[in-house]
Amino acid sequence: MRIPLRLHLDYGVDASKALEALNTCINEAKNLPGKVSRGTLNPAADADYLMKRQRGYAEWVEVTEMQLTNLTHDVEVLAVPYSQAYWEILQLGPRTPRAVAVIEAEIRRQIAGLEGLRDDLKRRLERARSAPGHMAVLDTNVLLHHQLPDSVNWPEVIGQPGVRVVIPLRVIEELDAKKYSESDKIRDRARKRLPHLYKLVGAGGAPKELGDYATIEVFIEPGPRVRPADADTEILETARDLRRLTATDVTIVTGDTGMRLRAEAEGIPTASMPTATAA
Repeated sequence: MRIPLRLHLDYGVDASKALEALNTCINEAKNLPGKVSRGTLNPAADADYLMKRQRGYAEWVEVTEMQLTNLTHDVEVLAVPYSQAYWEILQLGPRTPRAVAVIEAEIRRQIAGLEGLRDDLKRRLERARSAPGHMAVLDTNVLLHHQLPDSVNWPEVIGQPGVRVVIPLRVIEELDAKKYSESDKIRDRARKRLPHLYKLVGAGGAPKELGDYATIEVFIEPGPRVRPADADTEILETARDLRRLTATDVTIVTGDTGMRLRAEAEGIPTASMPTATAA
């Protein structure tokens, strides 16, 4: 299945303002200059109409690309306005068959593409902001080898008065795979902990209170997701995306040295669980 294009915001970009910028680009495309009722046109008027549509579309592409540059450095997203059709449209002339129809079709395609980016961002933003608190993103190592989340004093571990404990979906998948480990100890622990975690979170992994000063959830991002071979890469990306969307601090909770080094190299603070290990 082809993964749809996704807008990953630069750090410091307000997600709500990014939605406004996308809506502006979409509305401007819907109201491009030269979009008039054609009626019966003479050849001169027909050529003038085509020129207006070409000019309006080309100017919109340039402005839209600049708007997107203010939101992201993702080269795939920045290339969206400059499609193959854009370069073909610049070469259209009055004698090109169905020249205006080509422009209209490309404008509709561009609008649909931007609407897809906007709607995806809106869904992700709503999910990312579904609970308050300093986010503590747990990796597989912590859930497998340390205390269960409901036996931990999270404000003490994270050093914040309110904590939002986030378990990425990839961590649940990694735990599920451990049910078939060759190690009896690891296999039994994974089989016990998964149903326990299921009881802690809300329906569909939604945030649920975990004591007086914390919530816990399994973070399931809306829509299709990229699933890299390396689990740590996806866990880190979940942390990065949550930080970008919510403008809230994120801490990776891990007992794994490799994960700690990778997170700290990206400026993401880490924390360790209490040393006691549950069965």
